[in-house]
Amino acid sequence: MNLLLACISLLSLSIWFTFKQNRLLARIAIPMFYMGTAGLIGVLLYNAWFEGADMWGNFMTYFLKFSVITLLTLFISNFKKFKLLNFVLFPLGLLWISPQLNFQLQKYADQEGELLVHLDDQVEYQKLMEAFDGSLFNITKAFEIDISEHPLNKYYLVDIEYKQLDKVTKKLKSLKFIDDFEYNETVQVEPIPTIESTRYSLEKPFWIGDPLFEQQWGLQALNPQELNDLLQEKQINPKSKIKIAILDTGVDGKHEDLEAVFTSTNSIYDIDQIGHGTHCAGIAAAMNHNGKGIASLPLNDFIEVTSIKVLKRGGSGTQKDIIQGIIDATDGGAKVLSLSLGGRSSDKKQRAYELAVNYANNQGAIVIVAAGNNGGDARNTAPANVPGVIAVAAVDENLNRASFSNSVEFIEMGIAAPGVNIISTVPGNQYKSFNGTSMATPFVASLVAIIKCIQPSSSTLEVFQILDQNSVQTQNNNQTGSLINPVKSIESIIGQNAF
Repeated sequence: MNLLLACISLLSLSIWFTFKQNRLLARIAIPMFYMGTAGLIGVLLYNAWFEGADMWGNFMTYFLKFSVITLLTLFISNFKKFKLLNFVLFPLGLLWISPQLNFQLQKYADQEGELLVHLDDQVEYQKLMEAFDGSLFNITKAFEIDISEHPLNKYYLVDIEYKQLDKVTKKLKSLKFIDDFEYNETVQVEPIPTIESTRYSLEKPFWIGDPLFEQQWGLQALNPQELNDLLQEKQINPKSKIKIAILDTGVDGKHEDLEAVFTSTNSIYDIDQIGHGTHCAGIAAAMNHNGKGIASLPLNDFIEVTSIKVLKRGGSGTQKDIIQGIIDATDGGAKVLSLSLGGRSSDKKQRAYELAVNYANNQGAIVIVAAGNNGGDARNTAPANVPGVIAVAAVDENLNRASFSNSVEFIEMGIAAPGVNIISTVPGNQYKSFNGTSMATPFVASLVAIIKCIQPSSSTLEVFQILDQNSVQTQNNNQTGSLINPVKSIESIIGQNAF
C-alpha cells in the first residue's frame, strides 16, 4: 500500500511538472498528487504516533527526501530539452525513499499464510509435493540446527496464498503421513506508555553513583542493597559470567550503560531501531556504580548480556524467527534467554516451541517469557503458554496486578516482577519509562542469571522452585504468581554451594 501511494504521488508529480502547460493532464495529475501524498503522509504519521521515536525519524527522513525530489522535478521541468528526465527521476526517487516505506511492508507482511509442517523423512517431503502437484505453495527448511536427528530439523516452512489456506490445512489433516503442522504465528511487542504513579524511592539510595536510580522503584522494591551486601559478605565470586540473551528487536550495544557488559553475537543484532530490546537489556544488566543512567540487580562481574534479533523494525516477528533465535542463543552459550514478546495464540499444541525450549533446557539454559499484555489469560498467549518456560506477570508499586498484565494462574511456572513505570536504557544513550510484562521479564532473567552463577547445574524447575518458595505475596497472588525476592532466593542456595 505504501509503495503504491508513493508511486501515485511521484508519477503524478512528474506528469504535473513535465506537462504543466497541458490543462487536461494537469487537472488529472494535480488531484492524484495531492491524494497520493496526503494518503502516504497520513499512513506514516499514524505509524509514527503508534511506533514511537524511530518512526518519527523515519517520517522526517521521508519528508526531506520527498522535498528534494520535488525540487529536482521542478528544476528539470524548466528546461524543455530535459523535461522527460523527470520520468527517469520517478523510479530513482521511488527507490530512494523506499527504505522509509519498507518497514511497513515488513510489519504487516502476511504471516498467516505460513505453516510449520513436520515431515519425518525425504519420502514424506516428496509425497507432500505430489499431493499438491508442487504448485500450491513454496516450501523451505524451517530451522537451522546442528543436531541432524533433532525433531526441529524435520520442520518445513510452507508458504501459501492466504486465500488457499483453508483448502491446504484441510488436505494436510487428511494426509496420514503428516505427523504435525501448526501456524507460523506472529508476535508483536508494544510497550505501553507510562502512566501516573506514586514515586517510590529508598530513604538512602544505594547506587548513588547512578543518577536515575532514585526513579527505579522496581529495582528498589527488590532490595538490591541487601542483595549486594549478602554477596559481598559471603564472598560470592562466580567462576565465570552467565550470559543473558535478549531475544527482541536488537540491543544498542554501544549504549553508555551497557557497553561494558555487552558482548556481540552478530553485529546486525547490535542495532535497535525501536528501543524495546535495549530497554529490556538495561533492566537486566545495566552497569552499576558507573555514574551514568540507571542500575540493575546483578553485580557487574556476574553477567554479560547479548542480543539475538528475532523481531523486525516494526516490532513484529514470527514463531519461526523466535524458535531459530532460541536455537542460536543456546548454541551461542547463553544460559538465560529473556523473551519480552508474545502474541495471541490460536494453536494449543505449540509443539515446535516446546521442542525449542527443550533444546535450550537440555543445554542448561533457562527460558524466561513475558506473560503478555492483553489483561487476560496467559494460556492464550505464545510463547508464555509453552511448557518449560517461566512466565512473568507484571505488578505495580502496590503489588497489584498491572491492569494490562495477563494472568499466570493456570501457567505451570508463573512468577511476578515490577512492570509499571520502569525506567531503562533506550538507543542513543537515552533513558525512558515503559510499562509491560516485557519490562517485568528481564528483572526475573537477571535474578535467574545470579542463581545460575552460584548453582550452574540448576534446571528450570529447580530455579522456579527457588524463586517461588522464597517470594513475596502480591495483592492478586493467584493471578500474578508471587513477587520475586532476590535476597531470600540467594540466601536459600548459598549454603549449598562452595566458593
